[in-house]
Amino acid sequence: MTTLGIVLVAPMIAPITDTDAPLGGAQAFLADLARGLVAAGHQVTLLAARGSSVTGVCCPDLGIDAAPLRDERLLTSASATTQRATLAQHDAFHAARGWLEQHCAEVDVVHAHAFDAPAFDSLADIPRPVLHTLHLPPLRADVVHAAVRAMRQPRAFLIAVSESSRRAWRAHGVDVMHVIPNGVDVAGIPFGATAHGYLLFAGRLAPEKGAAVAIGAARRSGYPLLLVGAAYDAAYTDEQVLPFARCKPEWRLNEPLDAPATWIGARPRHVVHQLMAAATATLVPSLWEEPFGLAAVEAQAAGCPVIAFDRGGLHDVVANGRTGVLVAANDEIAFAQAIPVAAGLDRAACRAWIADRFSIATTIVAHEALYRRAVAESA
Repeated sequence: MTTLGIVLVAPMIAPITDTDAPLGGAQAFLADLARGLVAAGHQVTLLAARGSSVTGVCCPDLGIDAAPLRDERLLTSASATTQRATLAQHDAFHAARGWLEQHCAEVDVVHAHAFDAPAFDSLADIPRPVLHTLHLPPLRADVVHAAVRAMRQPRAFLIAVSESSRRAWRAHGVDVMHVIPNGVDVAGIPFGATAHGYLLFAGRLAPEKGAAVAIGAARRSGYPLLLVGAAYDAAYTDEQVLPFARCKPEWRLNEPLDAPATWIGARPRHVVHQLMAAATATLVPSLWEEPFGLAAVEAQAAGCPVIAFDRGGLHDVVANGRTGVLVAANDEIAFAQAIPVAAGLDRAACRAWIADRFSIATTIVAHEALYRRAVAESA
């Protein structure tokens, strides 16, 4: 098979790296995808915020500072943060387009993973096939409609990360034609055959991820809770997490947890995998329609059962009653009651479920096939 020149356009809200703690699932998956495509023999360029570095991948410095681009309140319909970030977003993705225009001869296909409306606008009319993966649900009508207006390439090049996400986008008038689930490197994630007696919440501290729900559930269960993740939403962290969780950034695995809930901040991804392998259960109380749920997939790959609200892509990635427990959305009592059930599930079955359905190798093959189709159709 011929080598492709592939450009991946990242969400610009955080650098993409091999080593640092990723801001969210999209950033973690994008690093895996880039490395996997390089391993498959392709020439890969990642257009991302300053400070990005992925092994084997060209990461040109476009001068993009991630800090002004972050929209802390994803669940709101509009916010001052969104308005302030708009100009910075336009500048960032204009820089990405400028790089593409200068290097077009080296590029066969462009694959965008950014959600901001300027990302769709800036890549319209690029003289190469452009694919967009929709890593977030259709939160705001203006962004959904912008995606439709900007897609001047064939509609087949819109990708959802789960069937649930595709249905949600279609309900908003976006006819997503392809689903490629995110994948993980199961062999690279340690397996924990024995739990160490604590619950884990792994994700950014923001309303949509439900850290406060996890704290309440753990308190009802009697298990200590370990929270790992960045304080993405400062107000939410101050109001909903810190009053109820001890902040202990120096904590290390195998040390005792001497509080009902302990927040240790962000950790590199391989460390989070170690924490998952040792946890009794990973709590995923998402308060939005989770597009995919990479943390849930990684936890199961580590042998850790998952307890989650039955929302969005979590319905697709958790085998209810076998690798975790799905409870009705927002039912916090049922969520807490599911903890002892999950604790008794077969940890080996959790890992096997992910290896069969969500391996990074399968994901890479699916992306390669769609890239080649896009190149052939554009020709």
